[in-house]
Amino acid sequence: MWYEILPGMAIMGVCLSIPGLSTVFMHRLCNGGKVKPMDKEEEKDHTSPENERTGTENSLPELEKKEEETKRIIKNIQWTTGNNFTVEGGRQQIEELISTWDIHESWLHHSEFLEEEELKDSKRYHYRACWGIPTRRKPIPRATASVYFVIVISKLKPDTSPVEVFFRLESSRLIRRPEEFQFREQWLKDIIENKIILIERLSSQYAAPNHHHQRSAVENQINTMKKERLFLSSISTLDT
Repeated sequence: MWYEILPGMAIMGVCLSIPGLSTVFMHRLCNGGKVKPMDKEEEKDHTSPENERTGTENSLPELEKKEEETKRIIKNIQWTTGNNFTVEGGRQQIEELISTWDIHESWLHHSEFLEEEELKDSKRYHYRACWGIPTRRKPIPRATASVYFVIVISKLKPDTSPVEVFFRLESSRLIRRPEEFQFREQWLKDIIENKIILIERLSSQYAAPNHHHQRSAVENQINTMKKERLFLSSISTLDT
């Protein structure tokens, strides 16, 4: 019976080998009679110049984003502890913090202690830094911008704990922490521009004589601003 099975197996083997042989023959015919094997690892590692250029262009936004994040590194200082705090020392540390801000040298400022506030859980020390840009042509700035600081000493924490510091801009209720926000010079510019616009509007609105009381209030506000500007003017005179 084996002689009956052998012819069938031979025919089956020939039928299975025909597709493979025909594929090799067609491959040689298309490649000029040469068989060129493809190295899979070489194919994987090979990258066309267009793909390399595309990859570089796609990575540029990521590099720019990293550079921008590096530029936005928030600068802060090592604040004193509650048991070593003094009013003058607090003002000096505020000046040290201001020195880390990226503000043009044309800006001049002075800082001062305002008041001490006693609360149930803490003591708060209030300071102010007044900014302006006096020039030789205009030694008295037309308007100034103030930044208010609060140094908080907690009564619930150990005396060796660092003080907490907050600041806010003039005419703003938003309270910021120095370690969370990098100060921007544009904030000072916006305050001064808004002040100038307000002064011009009030001056034109209450120029009539029947608005004597309103005009006197505006004049008081303007006089206060002039005192601040005179102080900055004296600083610029000393610097020159």
